Amino acid sequence: MKKDYSKLPWMEINKFLLEVERLRQSKDLFAETVKHIEQIIAYDQARIYFINDSSKIIDEILFGVDKWWSRIYVDYYSKSKRYSIKNSTNRQGSHKALYNWNDFEEDDFIRDYIRPQGIKSSLAFIFYNEDSSINCICMLDRTGKISFSETETEIVNIIQPHVQNLSMNLVKNINDIQHSKANNSIFDLLTNREQEIVDYLSRGQAPSTISDELYISKNTVYRHIANIYSKLQVSNRQELIVKILGVNNF
Repeated sequence: MKKDYSKLPWMEINKFLLEVERLRQSKDLFAETVKHIEQIIAYDQARIYFINDSSKIIDEILFGVDKWWSRIYVDYYSKSKRYSIKNSTNRQGSHKALYNWNDFEEDDFIRDYIRPQGIKSSLAFIFYNEDSSINCICMLDRTGKISFSETETEIVNIIQPHVQNLSMNLVKNINDIQHSKANNSIFDLLTNREQEIVDYLSRGQAPSTISDELYISKNTVYRHIANIYSKLQVSNRQELIVKILGVNNF
């Protein structure tokens, strides 16, 4: 049966995509995806899990979830056969998964983990690395009576590929810049500290964040940025990245 997409909130979807396209770091991209998607798909709590090559959780971002509950999942249930990250995603065979927990057979996970949190339904969307291994899982939970709808899963179907492509491009951009640092003579014009700051700028970090990371004042960061721009004859961050990648000559 042909799906009817005419009733989807296209203005909200387009607004969402414009907002996340401004981001320049993968971890921020997934966090902002979950933040902004609430404008389209309401949820009561959410969690983001970052996955390594061994399908183990290595980091998390939580929205309204008690860290104690997340620890229980990460330390116990994520390692179980039925509710492991690898098994739960492969079982669905797609980049999204809808769980109506009332339809699940009662076991210790449902009884001791899902029910005490009052979770009625969950909607997960999955992101991958270039080798098709899992990179990140975003899980939205509802504690009310209304489950996630088919329309909302279709919205995820539309949004996920766009965010996936953004993530891949961010990783490629960072890798290209790292490669350029080793092969581009323009870096010889910069001091070691200026090269550090270029690395942070290429990852989308704000001067205030660079200040905190390098334990220097914001005024010092701005002075270094001004020197970098002057030496490389660019006027903004975008021109800097293009210059580094050797896409164009200014």
